[in-house]
Amino acid sequence: MLSQMLKTAEERTAEVERTREAHRVTIRDAEEKIKDRKDEIAGLAAQTEKLHTALTEAEKQKAENAERSLSLEQKLSELRVKIRNTVDKRDLLYRTYTKMESEYNSVREHHAKLIAFLWDEYELTYTEASARATAKITAENRTDAVAAQNRYKNQIRALGSVNVNAIEEYKEVKKQFDELSAQIDDLKKSKESLVSIIASLETTMCNDFKTTLE
Repeated sequence: MLSQMLKTAEERTAEVERTREAHRVTIRDAEEKIKDRKDEIAGLAAQTEKLHTALTEAEKQKAENAERSLSLEQKLSELRVKIRNTVDKRDLLYRTYTKMESEYNSVREHHAKLIAFLWDEYELTYTEASARATAKITAENRTDAVAAQNRYKNQIRALGSVNVNAIEEYKEVKKQFDELSAQIDDLKKSKESLVSIIASLETTMCNDFKTTLE
């Protein structure tokens, strides 16, 4: 009876020992798996941190690019406005230049007609007419000029049937000629200035356009 109980106890003990060994193996495997999982978790945590860092950098870069894009768009808009204003200014200057050139040609034509008038009516060139022109009447020489005028009128009457208005007509023509000559000079200067401004504006527009493309 005792022998049977001892045998049963020994078998039970052996079974328990086998179970304990199996448990120890299971625990050891579990610990190794836990260690592997911890290492894997640590690796994933490091990878997650890198991804967070990369995400933060990407978001920062995105914000910077958006800001840079907005800034570039604003500059492009400003440049478009500047180009449009420059084109409008150039067109206005060109219209002004065209008008002044027309006036200049008109004055030259009138100037030529006056030169022809001097020759046709008095057979005088402009140089000859200028040489015969009297001095400008002032308060100081007015009395002498009136006396000379009267003397010349008497001489003209003595000549007989002549054009008594020739002197006054000549003075008027000379006055118009001098005024038109001054206008021609002013128009020439204005024309040169406008041509220079237009060339400068075109150069500026080309440079701005190249800069924008770059």
